[in-house]
Amino acid sequence: MEKTLTPKMIIDAISKKLALILAVSILTSVLLFVYSAFFIEDKYTTSVSVLVHNAQTVNSNTSTVSDMNAADKLTAQFIEILQNPAILNQVALYVGNDPLTDSPRVTAKELEDIVFISSSGNAILKIIIRCSDAELCLDICEAMATRGAELLGEKVEASSVQRIESTKADIAEPALVSKGIVRNAVLGIFLGFILTAAPVILVAYFDDTIKSSEEITTVLGLPILGEVPSLVEDAGNTLPKEASRK
Repeated sequence: MEKTLTPKMIIDAISKKLALILAVSILTSVLLFVYSAFFIEDKYTTSVSVLVHNAQTVNSNTSTVSDMNAADKLTAQFIEILQNPAILNQVALYVGNDPLTDSPRVTAKELEDIVFISSSGNAILKIIIRCSDAELCLDICEAMATRGAELLGEKVEASSVQRIESTKADIAEPALVSKGIVRNAVLGIFLGFILTAAPVILVAYFDDTIKSSEEITTVLGLPILGEVPSLVEDAGNTLPKEASRK
C-alpha cells in the first residue's frame, strides 16, 4: 500500500524534532547576521542626472515637445554608448591615479560593475554609482557627468548631453547602502527551518515501521486479536532472584 504524506504526518514529524529544528534555525539566523554585519563590505551610492538634447535644441537653445520626444528615443542609444568599455576607460583616466601608489583609482572593468545608467523619462539620464569608497563614488560620478558627457557628444554629433546644473552641486551626497542585516537574519530563520524540516519529513515519510496497533488495521487491513503489553522493569521494584531464574 502506497504511503501518503498527510498534514498530520508532517506536523507529527516536525513536532518530534522541534527542538532541533528551532536550534538550527536560530544558528543559521545568527550566522547570517554576523556575516552581514561584519563581513559584507560597506557600499555607498551617489547619482547625477543629465539632460539629453538633439541637434535642433542645441542650435536654437529652445526645446519643444517634439524635441523632447526625439531626445527620449535616443536615451537607449546613449546608455549603451556610455557603458561601452572604451568610454569607461576614458572616464577611468579622468578619475586619475592614487597619489600614494600612483596606480589607477579605478579601471574600466571595475566601472562596468559600479556604474548604472537608466532613463527616467523627459530626456533625462540618471547615472548611479555604487562603490565601497564614498569619495571615489563622488569622483566617478563627476567624471561620468563631465568626461562621459563630452565623449558622448563626440560620438553622437546630432545630440549632446548636458548636466542640469553643470556643477558638482547636482551630484547627490554619497549614502550608505543598507546591508540588509535584519532581512538576512529573518531569511536565516526560514532557511534553517527548511533545511532541517525537509530531511525530518522525508525520514518520516520513508519510515515503514509500524508503531501502533491502529497502523496495523490502517496499513494491513487486519483486525487486532490482542496485544502483548511491554514489560518494562521498574528501577524501584526489581524482581527477586528466584523469580528472575524462573
